[in-house]
Amino acid sequence: MKKIVLLISIFSSLLLLFGCNKKTEEAEEVDTSNFPKTSLISSFGSVKELRTYKFTSFYKAEINTNRDYVTDGDTSARFTIASSGMPEVSVFTDSSNRDFSKVSALSVDIFNTDEVNHDLKIGFTSRESGYNRKNYSPETFELLPGYNKVIFEIDLATAHNICYINNVEYITFTFENSCAHQWVAYFDNLRAHYTNKEVKVSSKSYEEDEILLFDNKLDRYFISVDTTFSSAVDIPATMINRDPHYIKSGNGSLKITTPVNSAGGSPGVYITGEPLSRIDFSNYSKIQFSIMLSKDLVGSSNINTGIYDVNGAFLISGEHLRNVNTELENDPNHFDWGKPIPKNVWYTLTLDISLLINNGLDLEKIDRLLFYIPCANSSENVFDIYIDEVKLIK
Repeated sequence: MKKIVLLISIFSSLLLLFGCNKKTEEAEEVDTSNFPKTSLISSFGSVKELRTYKFTSFYKAEINTNRDYVTDGDTSARFTIASSGMPEVSVFTDSSNRDFSKVSALSVDIFNTDEVNHDLKIGFTSRESGYNRKNYSPETFELLPGYNKVIFEIDLATAHNICYINNVEYITFTFENSCAHQWVAYFDNLRAHYTNKEVKVSSKSYEEDEILLFDNKLDRYFISVDTTFSSAVDIPATMINRDPHYIKSGNGSLKITTPVNSAGGSPGVYITGEPLSRIDFSNYSKIQFSIMLSKDLVGSSNINTGIYDVNGAFLISGEHLRNVNTELENDPNHFDWGKPIPKNVWYTLTLDISLLINNGLDLEKIDRLLFYIPCANSSENVFDIYIDEVKLIK
């Protein structure tokens, strides 16, 4: 869910008539008085500190000393956001503030100097050891022109279940670009806010042979998006579906809405974390899941699968939606790449686990199960993909 946050705007509302003409809404002030204790994670105070961050698709990062854009100390960070890609900065924690077991929220002060709103996604990554990392699902905020106090609230009951919450490695800020021009954002005063309340840890139970059935409210926290193999700027939207028309069994399925990109691309939506790490894959022969489409799949579009281990070994499966074992199997033309694949039908795909071994994957360290999906070439051609019953076969 997208949140809009604004305390003070330093721009006239007339400026919103220009630029990308993105719709804005009036936002409520954010109250931080209910957080009894805070600690500073970063004041964005030096070039040396900025060099510890990880930047992706950024145009420029520098230190600002203009007091108009400083809320803590004497400096802030001045980020020039690129006009393409999906600019991202990861702020690493230090040994004194990695324990988020009682952190109920993060806050950061951001000045959006553009004349239009911009979307910012915030999340964090925890790490146990080596490459064994787990993510806390990000949330999207809308930055209005001017000063924004952004509050990212953390569901600790869930976080304890899906993350190494005692060792958060870095916090990631991702700008979801929608305007074809560079713009500048100032960052300052990144803080952790602690709760003094007892944390009641949620837990997920699994059915026999389940990877994810999407029936549990916690299941959404094990879903993330990867665009490594994609030219797409936008990313797929995901949610847990409760409409029984698009559920194969139980009371939920995963709904993926295709992004729009006329240049194509195959962004990946993946399952990660506990649903995979808890499984001894050597006890099973296949991974199986079911797919339904809200529109006929036409042209050369396809849905493929892939799987990774924590060491980076991976397999892109040859088992894709255009050669599944369905009622189309009796049709000699079902391998025809131009033949539409009908909507509103459940198709079952399987991935042979022996292929993972043959491709060098460590069955004790499986990290991601991906679904590579197509992009729509226009907003009129956007469609939904439903996935259900991701499970194991002995």
